[in-house]
Amino acid sequence: MIVTTRFPAANGFNNVFDDLFGTLQHKSRSNKNDSIVPVNIVESEKGCTISFSAPGRIKEAFKINFENGLLTVGYAKGLDEKETEDKFIRKEFENGAFKRSFSLDKEVNADEIEAKYENGVLTVFVPKKQITNSSTKQIVIQ
Repeated sequence: MIVTTRFPAANGFNNVFDDLFGTLQHKSRSNKNDSIVPVNIVESEKGCTISFSAPGRIKEAFKINFENGLLTVGYAKGLDEKETEDKFIRKEFENGAFKRSFSLDKEVNADEIEAKYENGVLTVFVPKKQITNSSTKQIVIQ
């Protein structure tokens, strides 16, 4: 359903995913200052769960869009995040903007995509379309 090719070292491993789930076209970051946010993708019978490790962010600053088979998840610094004049000796916390895009196949039920942000993890659930199994039915000729 979804595959990422974000990190070059993982390309060989991603070929396995390509074979299983189809092809994902990951769009590059739009700005050099954007953060790289790690993503976990888990597929189940009901759909696909994409989890973003994004601690310290403001829920309202996330933007999730689905258009023409492309799911885009982004974050722009929120209004409540204040720039400080403090002199940092070391700063490792990364709360910058990010944008990740994933091509989705035709199995996706776009109307039922859900998202939640809890304990520093943004979770997006992308359900699969329910495919009804056709049952055998006797047709009576009238």
